[in-house]
Amino acid sequence: MMKSTLTTLLLVASAATATAQMTYTVDRTDDPNSPSAWSCTISPDDCSLRGAVLTANGDGVDSTIVLPHGTYVLTIDGVDQDFSFNGDLDVRDDLVIEAAAGAHPVIQQTVPDRVFDITGSTSSFTMTGPLTVTGGAPADDPFDSGGCIASITRGDVTLTDVRIVGCEAPGQGGGILYSASQSGSSTLDLTRVEIRNCTSG
Repeated sequence: MMKSTLTTLLLVASAATATAQMTYTVDRTDDPNSPSAWSCTISPDDCSLRGAVLTANGDGVDSTIVLPHGTYVLTIDGVDQDFSFNGDLDVRDDLVIEAAAGAHPVIQQTVPDRVFDITGSTSSFTMTGPLTVTGGAPADDPFDSGGCIASITRGDVTLTDVRIVGCEAPGQGGGILYSASQSGSSTLDLTRVEIRNCTSG
């Protein structure tokens, strides 16, 4: 009887873990190079956008990042790494980024890099606005592509009510570079998306 009950509890726990989700609400608009801004706990001022992405990459579950109104600037210079510690925001697991109710946040890159790089084991990346992504400009390689968002064989990308503005790439995809997964089953889904003033080589 005890063994059966324990087995049932373990199965329930496993099912809960498999369907678990985490939500992180960003509470600062700057981009400090400090773990104190990357914690994303219930404490105030400890969750930058970069910190939320870093935390979501490592939590092992599907995650949602909520952005209140404001301009979220990316200011930590550095390239050639895929873990979000500097430069662009490297999304390494399934992620949703959404505007808080009544908000229209702006994500602005200020250093020579794109804004989002969908990498790792990500099978879905979703952005729901109204939300603006701007300023991306990868510059470390003459063939770099995807000024604002780059996703190469990394699953579904879904953007709704998003403005992609003022990004550039020396390679392809001034605004968005998207390549379907090797299985050919992934999709790029754009709904009410504006891509404006973006350039590519």
